[in-house]
Amino acid sequence: MEDIRTTDPATRRIVHAALDRELLTRGMDSTDPIKDDLLGRVRIFRGYRGEPTVRLIDDTRTLVPPNVYLDQVVNRKPDYVPPKSPTGPMRIAMSDKRGLLTGDITRIGRGEIIVFDDRSVR
Repeated sequence: MEDIRTTDPATRRIVHAALDRELLTRGMDSTDPIKDDLLGRVRIFRGYRGEPTVRLIDDTRTLVPPNVYLDQVVNRKPDYVPPKSPTGPMRIAMSDKRGLLTGDITRIGRGEIIVFDDRSVR
């Protein structure tokens, strides 16, 4: 798993393009101030052939696709208060197949990333 600040320029361009695409689908400008927040939350997984998978860390330390995080931000109530800086390992939802397939299996094995089951009926 990589941070956007430590990755190569080609991957940074891919990340910026993915975030811009998600912002534009919601009618937001790619220079919107929320993009800085998004860039600070980006984590990059490398897949089987080295292709990057972009995930963002949400307020509960769950790694989610950019579209899911933007949905969370757009649908927040005006009185939303983020949880106090959660600690502990990052989490990947079991329904995030691409995140699971490209996740760092050694970090999952060491407990640095937890896979949780979000598929139950609510």
